Amino acid sequence: SADDLRLLARSRVALDLLFLTRGTPAVYYGDEQGFTGDGGDQLARHDMFPSQVPEYLDDDLIGTDATLADSNFDPGHPLYQHIQWLTDVRREHPTFASGAQIEHEPIGSVFAFSRIDRDERIEYVVLTNSNASLTVPARFDVLSAATTFEQIGGDGQTVRTSSSGEMFVDVPPLATIILRAERPVEPPAAEPVVVIERPRDGGEIPSPRFRIQASLDDRRFAEVTFAASVDGAEPIVLGVDDAPPYRIYWDSTEYPDGAEVEIIATVNDGSGRLRSDLVTVTLGDR
Repeated sequence: SADDLRLLARSRVALDLLFLTRGTPAVYYGDEQGFTGDGGDQLARHDMFPSQVPEYLDDDLIGTDATLADSNFDPGHPLYQHIQWLTDVRREHPTFASGAQIEHEPIGSVFAFSRIDRDERIEYVVLTNSNASLTVPARFDVLSAATTFEQIGGDGQTVRTSSSGEMFVDVPPLATIILRAERPVEPPAAEPVVVIERPRDGGEIPSPRFRIQASLDDRRFAEVTFAASVDGAEPIVLGVDDAPPYRIYWDSTEYPDGAEVEIIATVNDGSGRLRSDLVTVTLGDR
């Protein structure tokens, strides 16, 4: 039925987000067979072999006409096949396992983001449309200007970005489009500029776990490394962020109240031109 097809499409989109966004995907037992349930995970995770439990026998599985009275280990199930395909995508394109994730402004029901590896510097763009009935025209800016992107899977379409990096893609209902740039992202000609936004110079850190945040003056692929020197000691690295908003959380409980801290943020955009910003703050009564 139409409802069954929509449920299958929604499940595919959910798996796309699980496998293509930042982090390690974890597929729960039975998801690959379209298992559903009447409430809670315990009522959605019955055995693969034929069930005799009345609470299970009335479940309507996704993507199949089988019931729980049947054996339900089916490598041909569409969700099993889709998970296998996504696993192959991650294996063939390791950027989805370890690359930075840069999210773009939402376009209606379309969620778009880029994944990019710090060494390879090839941009991947992923778009998902959660609307069940409307194709959404998505227009947004990416990092790769005047570049052709080829689709991974699907109908193999190509998309060309403008000289300013604008991309335009029609995203069908309940669908995901994965695009790969034909060439690496080049660092901009202008030198990078990083500014520490939080904390402010001369300010005070009031809590033991504090967010430190910086920004760049333009849109580019870069990493920002945060370090701190406490009471003139050798600086220690606090963390690295590879996508805006650039931020880390520092636990300063081992240091005394009143200590003077120099916080340094250093940007690396792959051009070899490292640039930094520094603020001096005090650890308050935390």
